Amino acid sequence: MPEAEPPLKRHSKSVRDTRTGNSGAARKQSTVISLEEEEAPSEGTLPIYSYKDYGPKPCVVYTRNEEEANDLVDSLKPGFVCPLTLWFPVRLQALIENAAVPKVGVNILNDGKKLFKDYGIMAKNLVELGSVALVVDPAPVAKRKIVSLAKLVEHYYRKTLSKGPERTSDWEKPLSKKQREYAANDAHASLMVYNQLLKLSEQNSCPLDNDTQSQYAKDVTWALGTSLLPQPESRTQPTEGMRPQYLRAYEYWHHRKLSLEEMCVKLSLKNKGPVSAGESIALKPGDLTLTISSYVLYALQNEPKLEFQPKKIVELVQMDLNSWNRHCIWIAQHCTV
Repeated sequence: MPEAEPPLKRHSKSVRDTRTGNSGAARKQSTVISLEEEEAPSEGTLPIYSYKDYGPKPCVVYTRNEEEANDLVDSLKPGFVCPLTLWFPVRLQALIENAAVPKVGVNILNDGKKLFKDYGIMAKNLVELGSVALVVDPAPVAKRKIVSLAKLVEHYYRKTLSKGPERTSDWEKPLSKKQREYAANDAHASLMVYNQLLKLSEQNSCPLDNDTQSQYAKDVTWALGTSLLPQPESRTQPTEGMRPQYLRAYEYWHHRKLSLEEMCVKLSLKNKGPVSAGESIALKPGDLTLTISSYVLYALQNEPKLEFQPKKIVELVQMDLNSWNRHCIWIAQHCTV
């Protein structure tokens, strides 16, 4: 775990009320305590924050390969942070849903809600850094729970966290070097601020253990997440009624517990390419999971009396992003796991 620098010696010099024209709860400022070591340097004179300036030297790994991502998550040690990807390997999802592992950040509950909306992931133990600061720091940067990461970095490390054009750039394409640097600095800075707050909790005799799940940490629950989903649309229900392949897919999935590969063979599905005799449907590789999960869901929707385990159907749908987008409304209505 990277070691945080010693806390700055600060003196409360004044209390002022400031307001900005920026919108959003995370941008609004109310009562702010002005804290200075001696004479606070004006904005622009502070050194730029970089994860490269701290030891032990962090390792930044960028991958777009699911198997490699799973291996990387398995090798993580306490203190390391894993940036999120456009798809979710099972190991990464398990890490995010593990309540024993704190995920730290700023306005982090909103990040958790977006993970549920986009991927159906139930993030656990989301720690809001500003809330922790209110508990452990007798002179926090602001008397509110949500404080920008840039403010926290400036307050505890006297450095500027650069927020350049990369923040609003296209993050769906392969990431550029500047985007990777931006993501690494954000992740590293969040961890360093958290480490600093842990040290303050020890120095000021403010143990955090009893407050973990109440005062500054939140979970994304079904009740919280489903309010973010769009209203039901007709496309979430099959319009043509029950088909034989729907019931067959349900039988293979629920009763026989076949793998996706075995179900593809049984249902005569294959990757797009030459179709030999007896094979009725050719699909792109990414469509196989979507097709199978849709068959199973359509069977359940057409015949409400069919049995299923909510956790298992959620796992099936989460295996493909398009499948979650197509069926998340029905899942939210019938699969409170």
